[in-house]
Amino acid sequence: MPDKILIFNVLSGVFGIGALIIPVLSSIQGQNCGSRPIAVSLSAYILALVFQIFDIGERVKLQDWTALADTMEWVSFTAALFALIIILLNIILLRIKS
Repeated sequence: MPDKILIFNVLSGVFGIGALIIPVLSSIQGQNCGSRPIAVSLSAYILALVFQIFDIGERVKLQDWTALADTMEWVSFTAALFALIIILLNIILLRIKS
């Protein structure tokens, strides 16, 4: 079962980093792609959160309460911080494109 946890964390990280990179690359390229990069960025962030929820669910199944207690504060803080950064990056992208 720890293999699932590893996979969920890796996928969450990949989608989270993708959600951060997409608006930055889109603004650097300067091409007007409409709202597609914003939709893809927000979708990637949602997928990152979904994989974090799967990770938490897997830990609950394993009754790994210590791991949950140790990581939940950090996971919550990181999710909120990523949401704020991704929203701000997409707002900046909207302003650059318009």
